[in-house]
Amino acid sequence: MFESIDIMKTLDSIRANHKIKIQDLVQGIMSRKTYTRLLNDEASISFYDLNKLLEKLSIPFLEFSLYVVNSIEGQFPMESSFFLTILRENYQKAYDEFYPGVMGKELKTIFGAKSVPATIELMLYKLNKQSKEVSLRNLHQKFDLKSILESRIIDDGISGILYSFVYLVGDSERRQIGNFIYKVIFDPSFRHYYSYTEISKTIIHVTGILSFTLLDKLDDEELNRLEKIVVGALDYHTKFRGTVFDHKIFRILYQFQKEKNLENDFIIFSYISSYLSVFEKGAIPHKLDVTKEDMIIFKNYLKKGLYQQNTMYEGMLKHGKIW
Repeated sequence: MFESIDIMKTLDSIRANHKIKIQDLVQGIMSRKTYTRLLNDEASISFYDLNKLLEKLSIPFLEFSLYVVNSIEGQFPMESSFFLTILRENYQKAYDEFYPGVMGKELKTIFGAKSVPATIELMLYKLNKQSKEVSLRNLHQKFDLKSILESRIIDDGISGILYSFVYLVGDSERRQIGNFIYKVIFDPSFRHYYSYTEISKTIIHVTGILSFTLLDKLDDEELNRLEKIVVGALDYHTKFRGTVFDHKIFRILYQFQKEKNLENDFIIFSYISSYLSVFEKGAIPHKLDVTKEDMIIFKNYLKKGLYQQNTMYEGMLKHGKIW
């Protein structure tokens, strides 16, 4: 993923912006010649030296890491564009516009390292370009699901990998993924290291919801865990309002309650209103699929002023139960 040269290019860009001479920056840490060799990718910078240079620049390591991430993203935009288009379920657009830019290439970005290779397999299956069995086999070859489910470290890439797995595996592994994500969300012993917190944390929630809603049958405990993940997702989305992800969550819940003969009018209302809230053309590839009765429910809530007051989630969160 990130290499010494990526770090050095970002570091030197910051140095230049701060109008600090190389000699002043490296004094007491390394020679100017060593710094030049690092910039020319003739050597790799140590963590110790990097921290010393960052101290000179008065930049915390976490802040610097975000600079590096953004710098790499800017150089390889196809990778994040591909991944985000897959998350929107616009598989054909991902294949036509962005797949040629990532297929067979060395992937460099945060999402590119893990999420892109994983979601390529999901895309090929969704477009009927290879069978589910082939996609799942390839995904298992790329990533060890057992090791992931035993880990206590969660990063951006894990969210994309599990998101792909949950569509391709059978119910047994879906349960494992669902129970794992439940612990990821609610067990404080897990450590989360995200560069794109809003997106990755949302995808963790979405994958947890999918892992239970895609099961053929849920027992009471699984339904309870699903509800808690949903409440957690909606509570998080009261802070991070991404309209496309809003709609994705409510479309999953809307379809689930229709299949299971469950009823929550807030989900119907939010499914429709979240669709109408997305102004970006082509952001949602699906058409709105609702009944006449659903539209009556939606209009009744509109009359109550919920849409204008931006209280999409509060009716559900207030009770802590979904169904």
